[in-house]
Amino acid sequence: MKKLLLIYLVILPLLSIAQIPQGAGDDSEVIIDFIDSRMGERVGRGVCFDLVVAAMREKGYRRWNKRYYQNNKEFKKHLVEFNEVVSGDIMLFSGVMLKDGRRISSHIGIVYFISDSLIDVAEQNVCERKYSKRIRYDGRRVRVCRDSYVSVNSFDMREVVKGRIRFYRF
Repeated sequence: MKKLLLIYLVILPLLSIAQIPQGAGDDSEVIIDFIDSRMGERVGRGVCFDLVVAAMREKGYRRWNKRYYQNNKEFKKHLVEFNEVVSGDIMLFSGVMLKDGRRISSHIGIVYFISDSLIDVAEQNVCERKYSKRIRYDGRRVRVCRDSYVSVNSFDMREVVKGRIRFYRF
Protein backbone atom coordinates (compact mmCIF):
# COMPACT_ATOMS: atom_id res chain seq x y z
CA MET A 1 0.00 0.00 0.00
CA LYS A 2 2.84 2.39 0.87
CA LYS A 3 4.50 1.72 -2.51
CA LEU A 4 1.27 2.49 -4.33
CA LEU A 5 0.82 5.69 -2.35
CA LEU A 6 4.44 6.67 -3.11
CA ILE A 7 3.83 6.15 -6.84
CA TYR A 8 0.69 8.30 -6.84
CA LEU A 9 2.03 11.10 -4.68
CA VAL A 10 5.64 11.38 -5.82
CA ILE A 11 6.51 9.56 -9.03
CA LEU A 12 3.47 10.28 -11.22
CA PRO A 13 3.54 14.05 -10.60
CA LEU A 14 7.26 14.09 -11.47
CA LEU A 15 6.59 12.23 -14.72
CA SER A 16 3.83 14.64 -15.73
CA ILE A 17 6.06 17.64 -14.97
CA ALA A 18 8.81 16.17 -17.16
CA GLN A 19 6.44 15.97 -20.13
CA ILE A 20 5.41 19.63 -19.98
CA PRO A 21 7.77 21.69 -22.15
CA GLN A 22 9.37 24.79 -20.70
CA GLY A 23 7.15 27.82 -21.31
CA ALA A 24 3.97 25.77 -21.69
CA GLY A 25 0.80 27.04 -20.13
CA ASP A 26 -0.99 30.35 -20.25
CA ASP A 27 2.04 32.62 -20.64
CA SER A 28 2.19 33.85 -24.21
CA GLU A 29 5.17 36.16 -23.83
CA VAL A 30 7.54 33.64 -25.42
CA ILE A 31 5.45 33.44 -28.60
CA ILE A 32 4.82 37.19 -28.85
CA ASP A 33 8.53 37.93 -28.28
CA PHE A 34 9.39 35.43 -31.01
CA ILE A 35 6.97 37.11 -33.44
CA ASP A 36 8.38 40.54 -32.60
CA SER A 37 11.91 39.28 -33.27
CA ARG A 38 10.93 37.85 -36.67
CA MET A 39 8.69 40.72 -37.85
CA GLY A 40 9.33 41.52 -41.51
CA GLU A 41 11.35 38.34 -42.08
CA ARG A 42 10.52 35.07 -43.81
CA VAL A 43 10.27 32.09 -41.46
CA GLY A 44 11.12 28.74 -43.02
CA ARG A 45 9.94 28.46 -46.62
CA GLY A 46 7.37 31.21 -46.17
CA VAL A 47 4.33 28.97 -45.71
CA CYS A 48 1.89 30.15 -43.03
CA PHE A 49 2.37 26.95 -41.04
CA ASP A 50 6.15 27.48 -40.77
CA LEU A 51 5.62 30.52 -38.55
CA VAL A 52 3.42 28.57 -36.12
CA VAL A 53 5.82 25.61 -36.01
CA ALA A 54 8.79 27.91 -35.32
CA ALA A 55 6.87 29.74 -32.57
CA MET A 56 5.79 26.49 -30.91
CA ARG A 57 9.34 25.16 -31.03
CA GLU A 58 10.54 28.41 -29.48
CA LYS A 59 8.07 27.81 -26.67
CA GLY A 60 9.49 24.34 -26.08
CA TYR A 61 7.37 21.98 -28.18
CA ARG A 62 10.16 20.24 -30.13
CA ARG A 63 7.97 17.69 -31.89
CA TRP A 64 5.31 20.14 -33.04
CA ASN A 65 4.83 19.80 -36.79
CA LYS A 66 2.09 19.54 -39.41
CA ARG A 67 1.43 15.86 -38.77
CA TYR A 68 0.92 16.62 -35.07
CA TYR A 69 -1.72 19.23 -35.80
CA GLN A 70 -3.51 17.14 -38.45
CA ASN A 71 -3.50 13.67 -36.90
CA ASN A 72 -3.03 13.91 -33.17
CA LYS A 73 -6.12 13.64 -30.97
CA GLU A 74 -4.15 15.45 -28.26
CA PHE A 75 -4.30 18.61 -30.40
CA LYS A 76 -8.10 18.79 -30.03
CA LYS A 77 -7.76 18.94 -26.25
CA HIS A 78 -6.21 22.39 -26.61
CA LEU A 79 -9.32 23.92 -28.25
CA VAL A 80 -10.31 27.29 -26.75
CA GLU A 81 -13.64 29.13 -27.00
CA PHE A 82 -13.61 32.55 -28.66
CA ASN A 83 -14.44 34.39 -25.42
CA GLU A 84 -11.32 32.83 -23.79
CA VAL A 85 -8.84 33.71 -26.57
CA VAL A 86 -5.65 35.54 -25.53
CA SER A 87 -2.49 36.67 -27.30
CA GLY A 88 -0.34 33.73 -28.36
CA ASP A 89 -3.22 31.39 -29.19
CA ILE A 90 -3.23 29.64 -32.56
CA MET A 91 -5.96 30.65 -35.02
CA LEU A 92 -6.89 28.03 -37.64
CA PHE A 93 -9.06 29.00 -40.64
CA SER A 94 -11.02 26.39 -42.65
CA GLY A 95 -13.22 27.33 -45.59
CA VAL A 96 -13.83 30.89 -44.39
CA MET A 97 -15.73 33.36 -46.55
CA LEU A 98 -15.90 37.05 -45.66
CA LYS A 99 -18.63 39.63 -46.39
CA ASP A 100 -16.50 41.31 -49.06
CA GLY A 101 -16.22 38.01 -50.99
CA ARG A 102 -12.68 37.08 -49.97
CA ARG A 103 -12.06 33.44 -49.17
CA ILE A 104 -9.61 31.81 -46.82
CA SER A 105 -9.66 28.12 -47.65
CA SER A 106 -6.96 26.94 -45.25
CA HIS A 107 -4.70 29.19 -43.19
CA ILE A 108 -3.09 29.33 -39.78
CA GLY A 109 -1.81 32.26 -37.72
CA ILE A 110 -1.16 33.39 -34.17
CA VAL A 111 -3.34 35.80 -32.20
CA TYR A 112 -1.17 38.84 -31.55
CA PHE A 113 -3.77 41.08 -29.89
CA ILE A 114 -7.52 40.80 -29.33
CA SER A 115 -10.17 43.39 -28.54
CA ASP A 116 -13.88 42.45 -28.74
CA SER A 117 -14.36 41.01 -32.25
CA LEU A 118 -11.18 42.55 -33.68
CA ILE A 119 -8.14 40.30 -33.75
CA ASP A 120 -4.62 41.21 -34.82
CA VAL A 121 -3.18 38.06 -36.37
CA ALA A 122 0.54 37.42 -36.78
CA GLU A 123 0.90 35.51 -40.02
CA GLN A 124 2.88 35.05 -43.19
CA ASN A 125 1.99 34.00 -46.74
CA VAL A 126 -0.81 36.52 -47.18
CA CYS A 127 -1.16 37.92 -50.72
CA GLU A 128 -3.29 37.81 -53.83
CA ARG A 129 -3.06 34.62 -55.85
CA LYS A 130 -1.41 36.33 -58.84
CA TYR A 131 1.58 37.26 -56.65
CA SER A 132 2.25 33.69 -55.51
CA LYS A 133 4.24 30.74 -56.76
CA ARG A 134 3.79 27.00 -56.25
CA ILE A 135 6.26 24.98 -54.19
CA ARG A 136 6.36 21.42 -52.89
CA TYR A 137 5.55 21.38 -49.22
CA ASP A 138 4.97 18.30 -47.08
CA GLY A 139 4.32 16.09 -50.11
CA ARG A 140 1.95 18.42 -51.96
CA ARG A 141 2.06 21.60 -53.99
CA VAL A 142 1.07 24.80 -52.18
CA ARG A 143 1.06 28.47 -53.09
CA VAL A 144 3.52 30.78 -51.39
CA CYS A 145 3.68 34.55 -51.78
CA ARG A 146 6.79 35.76 -53.55
CA ASP A 147 7.31 38.31 -50.77
CA SER A 148 6.06 36.19 -47.86
CA TYR A 149 7.13 37.65 -44.50
CA VAL A 150 5.84 37.86 -40.95
CA SER A 151 3.32 40.65 -40.45
CA VAL A 152 0.40 41.52 -38.21
CA ASN A 153 -2.96 42.03 -39.91
CA SER A 154 -6.34 42.95 -38.41
CA PHE A 155 -9.23 40.54 -38.72
CA ASP A 156 -12.84 41.26 -37.75
CA MET A 157 -14.78 38.18 -36.66
CA ARG A 158 -18.04 39.97 -37.59
CA GLU A 159 -16.97 39.83 -41.26
CA VAL A 160 -17.14 36.02 -41.38
CA VAL A 161 -20.09 34.77 -43.45
CA LYS A 162 -19.32 31.06 -43.38
CA GLY A 163 -16.55 28.63 -42.57
CA ARG A 164 -14.82 27.63 -39.38
CA ILE A 165 -12.24 29.42 -37.25
CA ARG A 166 -10.82 27.53 -34.31
CA PHE A 167 -8.49 28.68 -31.57
CA TYR A 168 -5.95 26.55 -29.72
CA ARG A 169 -3.77 27.22 -26.69
CA PHE A 170 -0.59 25.36 -25.81
